[in-house]
Amino acid sequence: MSQNLQSGDLALTLVFDTEIPQGSQVELVERIQKGQLLIGKDRQMKAPTAGWYVTQAGTSAKVAYGDAELMPLRGKGVPTPKLEVEEICYLFKVPA
Repeated sequence: MSQNLQSGDLALTLVFDTEIPQGSQVELVERIQKGQLLIGKDRQMKAPTAGWYVTQAGTSAKVAYGDAELMPLRGKGVPTPKLEVEEICYLFKVPA
């Protein structure tokens, strides 16, 4: 995931977590550096990679994700769908 992202940006989770399901939209809250001490409910560990603390609407949990476990919803890392002409026409109904 690009380091150009900022706190407040949105992303999708690519892996399941006990607090946040895979494929969920989350908000990036705080950048995590590799080796930073992460303090959870029942354990502590050093971050194996750089990443982000994220939150999800409707939950109070602040969960740590590695960069590779998140997909940004804006910027260079966002996948662009390949649409056929018929699909594009269906999206934008133009009166005749």
